[in-house]
Amino acid sequence: MSGAEVLASELVECEVSGASLLPEEAARCEVTGKLVDMRLLETCAVSGKRALRGRFVKSAATGDLLLESEAVRSDLSGAFVEPKLVVRSEKSERVGLEEEFASCEETGRLLMWDETGVCAISGKRVDRDLLVPSDRTSRTVLRRLTTVCAVSGKTLASDEVGYSSVSGVRADTELLISSAVSGKLALKDELVVCASTGEHLLADETERCAVSGKVVDARLLQESELSGRRGLPTYMRTCEATGRRVLEDELERCTASGKRVCRELLATCCVTGRRVRRELLTPIPGTDRAFYWDKHTEAALSVKGNGPVRQRCAWHGIELPTGETAVCALTGITFAKTELNDEGEFRVVRELLDGTRVGPDPLDPGAAGVIATAVGARGRVKQIDTAVSADGRIAFCAVTLGNGGLLERIGRKPAARIAGVAVEVGPPARLASPVRTGERTEHGWDEDAGSGH
Repeated sequence: MSGAEVLASELVECEVSGASLLPEEAARCEVTGKLVDMRLLETCAVSGKRALRGRFVKSAATGDLLLESEAVRSDLSGAFVEPKLVVRSEKSERVGLEEEFASCEETGRLLMWDETGVCAISGKRVDRDLLVPSDRTSRTVLRRLTTVCAVSGKTLASDEVGYSSVSGVRADTELLISSAVSGKLALKDELVVCASTGEHLLADETERCAVSGKVVDARLLQESELSGRRGLPTYMRTCEATGRRVLEDELERCTASGKRVCRELLATCCVTGRRVRRELLTPIPGTDRAFYWDKHTEAALSVKGNGPVRQRCAWHGIELPTGETAVCALTGITFAKTELNDEGEFRVVRELLDGTRVGPDPLDPGAAGVIATAVGARGRVKQIDTAVSADGRIAFCAVTLGNGGLLERIGRKPAARIAGVAVEVGPPARLASPVRTGERTEHGWDEDAGSGH
């Protein structure tokens, strides 16, 4: 090795390479005991022992050479390290490098890296045995951060479940649907599907359309200005009489004008059954019936008889269907049937004659003169009680007569003589009925025999 010339007997042989060496150029391996070229030896950083290079490993912590027999091997990575630098798991007794360990953030125990895991919710690194996988995603979380779905029974991470705003149960978020109105969550069978939009809504966010009966998003409905009922815009209409926005089933066509108007504005003609605006109808006095004069009414009435289809009621001043009128037995004038009593007499005239009705209506002087002339042969006029028709055309009168007889002259009160007569006020004024006379007794007015003929 040095090149120096010495006797062969003075040389030694390297037991590894076979080379001849001077004694001072050789050393013994402290592991195998072999005498070898000292250049083939390395020194152990732990014990200081010298041994063949092949007996050494490099420390993963310091980079120093260590005899394999004096080094500790990591159970995780297989790397070698000085014994004093070894860390031991508090769970399994496995050993390794310091950087191959972590403290469990739940228990504080020092664990080998592969004995830990990270909670998918908290982000904490903890003992792997404390983690539970989600049955849906396989994400691992701390057991205290899991929840059992009330619907499927699966164990899930707490951020994979939500509360139903309807029932309050906790369920898999994949089973919960958010309301299109409020965003609140609920199970599918707890929600209502809007029949118009197809969106899922909470029950209290919906309302039934008053026309179609469909359950829809309450925000879509409009309120009728007539009834307050609510319906979809497609069922809203404008009343052609009032301009109010109402539901289409609250409108009806007026057969007189052809306009669609609020049903409450219409009434039924008692003759034809046709529906017309209430103000166009003529009420039949004393009844809840009314009619509308048009060609349809005329045609319907003409079928019932050959005479005139309408007659004028002298008291109300309106034309009525002939079947709704009758002639007064006292005056011979036509009135609504409802104005006659059971004897066929116009009630107002009978009450004037009986004295149960006092006629305060003023009488035109011309009409008073006609009456005075008409009853002059029967006695002088003492008092006239009058009731005038609604149109002011006819005055119905009860005339109290005084004949200047013996009974009056001697101060005795005779039975009252009363004449009944109707006068067209005019001008010119003229009689509208025969003059009927009689006496008023405590039982009422009794007509004279042959009166009015």
